[in-house]
Amino acid sequence: MHLRAQSIICGMLAFGLAGCAHDALLREETGAFAKHAGAAAEAGITFYDDVVGADRALRTTLIVLDRNCLPAEINAGHPALCTLGEAKVPIGGVFTPETFEREYAQLRFLASYIGALAKFAGDIDSNSGANFEAAKEDLEAFRALFGNGKPVLDDDRTEAVSSLLDFLNQLANESASAKQIRLLLETQGEHAATALETLATGLLEDNVQLESALRTNAGLQRFIVRHGLVDDPGTRGALLTSYYAAGDLDRATTAKRTRCLASDRPDAEKRFCGAPAAGLMHAAADAHRELVVLSTGTLNVRQRARLARLSYERFVTAVKLFVDLRSVF
Repeated sequence: MHLRAQSIICGMLAFGLAGCAHDALLREETGAFAKHAGAAAEAGITFYDDVVGADRALRTTLIVLDRNCLPAEINAGHPALCTLGEAKVPIGGVFTPETFEREYAQLRFLASYIGALAKFAGDIDSNSGANFEAAKEDLEAFRALFGNGKPVLDDDRTEAVSSLLDFLNQLANESASAKQIRLLLETQGEHAATALETLATGLLEDNVQLESALRTNAGLQRFIVRHGLVDDPGTRGALLTSYYAAGDLDRATTAKRTRCLASDRPDAEKRFCGAPAAGLMHAAADAHRELVVLSTGTLNVRQRARLARLSYERFVTAVKLFVDLRSVF
């Protein structure tokens, strides 16, 4: 290979490595965001399922006090809690899936959005080397017919060229992947940011409702059992089991909140100590803002350090590839 040609190719590759490293960084950061934001979205869905379930459990406990499915003394002025048949069936509920229809819709959108980002940021399957290897025999047969029959590409040359093609193909695929990520951030990023921030606030506020339902239900279960308001042993046992489980959960939650409040994390984050789902969503919202800024070319200190590392690694790889190529031609 001529030295002048080498210099031109090396120069062109070195010039493009910085941009390629930025694409790699964007993919890397997008992958990290998708992983944590996906966990936040799942936690959000589980949270609202828990709120609905806790409300249903509370009403199920209340109808134990409503023996004839008529307003009990503590429920005076309100409709019956259940319908009376072979078994009591709770009526309505304060919180149902329809109550959180907007939240569920936002979470479904986020799941789709995050899934698309994760796909674009996924591992690249580079097969240029395999394609080159498959075409080598056809190339050699052609040269044997019209040349002197001497192999043009031996194993060493094939490996060197394949490695270089794989590297160039990786850069091209990363560029295309980063382009898709930027396009998605431009077209849906604003909507996603609104959903993340709205859900973070909503989850924090609704966490009060969840804790209230759980504690009220546990208190009612204890009251019913202590005052012998349940004659059936099976029902009494079920109430006790549920009550003790709720107590264990409440103690674990309280201990976790105490440790969180005593930590050295910023005060702005401590408001989420008792609301893990809201905390995850808040962190995802912050990470999304960083990702959008990164996609425009603005990097923070951590990202600049990572970009420098990626650029260096790619430069070393490129130099090694051209040295290997030079040694076999």
